[in-house]
Amino acid sequence: MRIILQYILKILAKLVLLKYKPVVIGVTGSVGKTTTKEAIHTVLSKKYRVGKSLKNYNNELGLPLSILGFESPGKNIIAWIVLFTAVLKSLFKKDKFYPEILVLEMGIDRPGDMDYLNKITKANIGVVTNIGMSHMEYFGTIDRIKKEKSKLITNLEKKGLAVINYDNEKSREIIELSKERVVSFGLDKKADIRAEEVKIILDRENKDYTGMHFKIRYKGSVVPVFIKGFLGHHLIYSSMAAAVIGVELGMNLIEISEALQAFRSPRGRLRILEGVNNSTLIDDTYNSSPQSTQRALELMDGIEIEKSRKIVILGDMLELGEDSESEHRKIGNLVSRSKVDILVCIGDLSQNTYEGAVTKMGKDKCFYFQNKKESLNLLKDININNDIVLIKGSQGARMEKLVKILLKDRAKAKNLLVRQETEWQA
Repeated sequence: MRIILQYILKILAKLVLLKYKPVVIGVTGSVGKTTTKEAIHTVLSKKYRVGKSLKNYNNELGLPLSILGFESPGKNIIAWIVLFTAVLKSLFKKDKFYPEILVLEMGIDRPGDMDYLNKITKANIGVVTNIGMSHMEYFGTIDRIKKEKSKLITNLEKKGLAVINYDNEKSREIIELSKERVVSFGLDKKADIRAEEVKIILDRENKDYTGMHFKIRYKGSVVPVFIKGFLGHHLIYSSMAAAVIGVELGMNLIEISEALQAFRSPRGRLRILEGVNNSTLIDDTYNSSPQSTQRALELMDGIEIEKSRKIVILGDMLELGEDSESEHRKIGNLVSRSKVDILVCIGDLSQNTYEGAVTKMGKDKCFYFQNKKESLNLLKDININNDIVLIKGSQGARMEKLVKILLKDRAKAKNLLVRQETEWQA
């Protein structure tokens, strides 16, 4: 049944694209796809009618559904019939509200996934956020991941544009594979568009000043950018990718800077939340990988607040295959060399994180628990009060449940945290 549904959605999506001919922007990468999609959508929406991937719809079912503009009806047969009827109607009678531009996440889990997505649509503009160790369980090596993701770039439409992260070694290698024009972005001076004078500011007294402050330099012009209320270098990279595409589609840097003021990081991606006892939570629970965990720890090191401890709570990083044990140990070692005051590791795999950190940090600052429930007594004992607390883990670790416990107002969890839909609450 799934195969039949997949085929029908593919055909309908191709027909809709053929009729409406939107500019298609494909976004791929091991981390940062959703944040980059949101940044591009925020910028382009200032001038154009823009559609985007719904939720994290980025696979063989999610991509065509996003093109069609519908969420999945799940097992509701009547809802599927309504969906198909609406799509067929739009094919015979033009929908004046259909997007001029589509910003689509194109994710991969296994070899061959990008081939299938490219058969649904070839992008006019392709963005590679980075190449890292996500889905190693199915690919085995980073080079195989790079090969699969690079297919987005090698299959761009004629006169297309490749927008590629220059700072990431493996994504930088894709530049030479592109048959179309390439614009690179990053902090490196060799990048075509780059960010400068980056400041990470967490100001509890003046929350309007909290956020990422930086400047974007492109084609001889420089503009300041302020992303209010959110932290993380991933926001800078997403903003630069959005800036490239904005300029490409006729916007100037001032317009782009103004548009980015409305940019909001998606749930579970280094979001700042108010925690219990005047603590500040940094919620990074959407997913986890060695690369994204390292970035989150670098963010913690960059935050300077007096009389506050830095507490890091890490769940398992999944789908790392045979590298799982060693990568968890590396993260533990990284924490032990950082400015973190207390490390709490939760989950079977995270025992390796604990072992990688405890020798240097000591058992009075480093703790391990098999599950979240076991950790609750410790969290009471360490008396979180006026502290900075980073919580991170893979989707399967469900670390957002711990964030909910530590929220100042748990009643707001549904509007603040990831995976609060009914299907996730079972």
